[in-house]
Amino acid sequence: LDLLLFASHVCADEALALPHPRLTERPFVLVPLLELEPALVLPSGERAGGFLAAWTGTPWVRRRGSLEEVGA
Repeated sequence: LDLLLFASHVCADEALALPHPRLTERPFVLVPLLELEPALVLPSGERAGGFLAAWTGTPWVRRRGSLEEVGA
């Protein structure tokens, strides 16, 4: 089980790292996370959307539909 975030908690020990240490490097995680919380600010104070900007235009990172379209 990978935990991405838990509110603004920060933890770094052998058993648990929060936020996930590679959260900002994984667009397949950032895209759906930002759909849920578009203005997400990480515990570091950085806006999560800023990390996604580096992946914009990459053909394998694209939105396939809204949450409403899949019945969520």
